[in-house]
Amino acid sequence: MSPLNADVSQLEADLAQLKESALENRLHHKIRALASEALGVGRPRMLQGPLQETADEFADRVEDAWESGQITDRQNARIAATDFIMHARYRDRAPVWIAVEASIRVDAGDIHRARATADALRAVFDDDVMAVAVGYGIDPLDEERAKASHVRYLELSPRSKYDPRRSRRCSCVRESAINDAAT
Repeated sequence: MSPLNADVSQLEADLAQLKESALENRLHHKIRALASEALGVGRPRMLQGPLQETADEFADRVEDAWESGQITDRQNARIAATDFIMHARYRDRAPVWIAVEASIRVDAGDIHRARATADALRAVFDDDVMAVAVGYGIDPLDEERAKASHVRYLELSPRSKYDPRRSRRCSCVRESAINDAAT
């Protein structure tokens, strides 16, 4: 590989990483409203996200579960690496934990990570869990993977990606039709 090709490849990788970071930062300010509207939960509380310190009570429960052997080292690491973790309630007041992986283009890795985190959260808290992948697109094969894995896919509107003057309402998200079959 020529030095120029190597430089271009490195620039492409750096740009992709910057886009992912920008998406996570943008979602940090909107994910609670998106979850409330698109997932039908009330008062989602952010416990872990890229722009905030992990909530102490949440971190303590996860650490206790890890120290007692309730979850494995891998599950503990997976929880720590998850983009967003929220706690909310359904309309009937039953609690639900929400594990969210965000990506420009959702793929099998995002789906697997969201499902693995949700399963680990269930082991820690013994409550209902929801695995969610959020992004600007998904391939048909990955839609099927999400459906089979019971991962909810929320597709962000491309318009929301480029128009900073858009409404502050949550109209920038469209829940994929696969989610009806997954619930």
